[in-house]
Amino acid sequence: MYKIHIKTKELEQVEESSLDQLKLEERSDLQQWIKKNPSILSKHYDSDFLVISEELDKFEINDRLDLLAVDKTGALVIVELKRNHSGSTIDIQGLKYASYCSTLTPMDVVDIYSEFIKKNKLNVDARESILEFLSEEIDDDSALSLLNSSQKIILVSQSFDKRVKSVAAYLASQELDISCVEFKILKDLSTESLFIDTQKIIPPENIESYLVKGSLPDSKLGKNKTKLVPQQKEILDFYSSYTQILDDEYELHGRRVPHVKYCTFAAGSQTLEFSFDIMKKTKNYKLCLISKNPEHHLVDIFFREKSNLSLLKDYEYCVSRVDESKSNWERVYITLTPKEYLRDSEFCAEVTSKFINSLKSLLLKLD
Repeated sequence: MYKIHIKTKELEQVEESSLDQLKLEERSDLQQWIKKNPSILSKHYDSDFLVISEELDKFEINDRLDLLAVDKTGALVIVELKRNHSGSTIDIQGLKYASYCSTLTPMDVVDIYSEFIKKNKLNVDARESILEFLSEEIDDDSALSLLNSSQKIILVSQSFDKRVKSVAAYLASQELDISCVEFKILKDLSTESLFIDTQKIIPPENIESYLVKGSLPDSKLGKNKTKLVPQQKEILDFYSSYTQILDDEYELHGRRVPHVKYCTFAAGSQTLEFSFDIMKKTKNYKLCLISKNPEHHLVDIFFREKSNLSLLKDYEYCVSRVDESKSNWERVYITLTPKEYLRDSEFCAEVTSKFINSLKSLLLKLD
């Protein structure tokens, strides 16, 4: 990696280092970075993460899980860390902890988070905090029932043993939600600053993730281990029609995430995207421009450029900052009142196209 000096436009190499070389620790450093900034990992997935425990040892045997989180679908996220090389057993550890966590009831999860809140002296209520985190996508009355309906395993290391990569790739191909994320530590020699970057290597990004797909056949739905929420079929049917219209009439290619109830569109980089969300609780829709990179300063730049944008006159453009949304993402969004809830895909596709066009010039300011 190279650093560019703005004034001279000269390149300066940023040196790759390691936790060992820098005398940094797994538990007191790497684990704390992820605990306080879960977007280090969640940027590779279709959801924010809410960390609910660290060094969890509430099992019948004497084992400790590095980090436990919840994603927006209610799935538990099992995070197993290694400070340098993964060794050959990190995959077994991840599977072991996932099997332990699979036995937890929703109220067990709430209790675990309560202990984490108390230990870290956070001023929140565990149940309400989880409901608030999930309620953007799921009704309150459905949220707790979905809690721990599935498990996601994330293995994190500076490098991975090829045996671990082989096992993880095989398990991922068999539809087990497991991934390997490598991190790099970079040192700026001129300022002594450190940088950390992560890359998901398994499963790799593939072109299929950018294609619009039709309704899932029954055989695929049968393999989905996440419990279906009420109106799931209506949502799938809506998105099948919505994405088809966007593809045919507006040449916008969406990617459905059926159990989360939103659809995303590329916005020029991996950390920027447009999103169409079904707000089941309030029975309306939300169109968002999302930045997963705090350095974009999306909200600040939106207000700076607002007078130069061709915004839709019939909608109020709202914003969500990092500290307001309890998320590491910033959003600019509008709310749509349905013409006929989940039966107005043509209307939604038309407004989606107009919303994206209204903010295209803003994207140039975020590059």
